[in-house]
Amino acid sequence: MAYSRLIGKKATILQSFASYYGAFIRSEFLDCRSIIEALENRLEGEDAEDIEDRRAKSLELTEGIYAKRKSEDLQLEVAKYRERFWETIGQIMILFPNIPGINAKIDSIKESDANFGALERDILTISRDFNENIMDEARAFGRLSVADALSWALNKQNELQMTFDTIREQLENSIDDFEAKIDDLLDDLKTDLESPYRNGAEWYPGYNDNIYERAT
Repeated sequence: MAYSRLIGKKATILQSFASYYGAFIRSEFLDCRSIIEALENRLEGEDAEDIEDRRAKSLELTEGIYAKRKSEDLQLEVAKYRERFWETIGQIMILFPNIPGINAKIDSIKESDANFGALERDILTISRDFNENIMDEARAFGRLSVADALSWALNKQNELQMTFDTIREQLENSIDDFEAKIDDLLDDLKTDLESPYRNGAEWYPGYNDNIYERAT
């Protein structure tokens, strides 16, 4: 049944979103962290070549590269599960065309889905702007004492942490919103399937009697 299929597709797409965007956010966060560390060393007067070599070997950059590769692999899964999810939604639109407000609810689900793409673009913009700003600050400072450079780096790490904590919260809210809208549609489908007209009647409110037998 389309109802059962939607329950299954909801679970897989939500899990794929959580895994992909979690890895993507982590990769951007660690990349920013590695730049803060490199700039701290530069402010202390370390040679530029040594700084780049140290950054290339840093734990933050190594883990960030791993997270980025993981997110790239998971992106393929997201595309696959998203396609299957919307195929199921398409079947539901055919099978249950007469449920009141069904098109509006599906449009709302589409909007929530699109929000994930917008969030991803926002994260890239935030990461780019953060890195550009801290590099401008470092250039303006020139050289600092070890203590001042460390203090600056710690402040930037805290700023970065708060920024990405907000991003993670936005991701959680987006996933919750997407799930709630799917559940709302599922409730309507369940109500329609439990209609007393289903047993022994030629027609009931939500069901397309011309294709129901063939489609299920």
